[in-house]
Amino acid sequence: MKYLKFVLLFLILFYSCAYPDRDPAPDSTVFFVNNSDKSLLEYSVTNYYPDTLIHTGNPFARLVKLFVIEPYFTSKRGTCWKSYLSKSSTGVMTIFLFDKAVVDTVPWDKIREDYLVAKRYEYTLEQLDSLNWTITYP
Repeated sequence: MKYLKFVLLFLILFYSCAYPDRDPAPDSTVFFVNNSDKSLLEYSVTNYYPDTLIHTGNPFARLVKLFVIEPYFTSKRGTCWKSYLSKSSTGVMTIFLFDKAVVDTVPWDKIREDYLVAKRYEYTLEQLDSLNWTITYP
């Protein structure tokens, strides 16, 4: 019984410790307002600007449902944008919106080659604050 208590105590202490290499706690929420009749896919990064190329790998390949913004709907995504932007060398967040129908039917290499992006936005922390962290399409 003593051994079991010791193991349980050890596990509780081990899992309650902070991990310094983890991402920081969410500090901001971006609201995506889709005023179109298309389902959109959102992909946001802080290490692109001023590059406008699309990554080689399809970011939606496995987790499409996490990125969908339905037509005439507001979707929110809470994460560590403020922290990421403050640590970014450029301080700019790049947001790519893709038409989901295009991503579902066109090979990713063709999307990259023909730059089939519905809309690309680039915002600093100050700009996002002035927009109340709301991105509206179109």
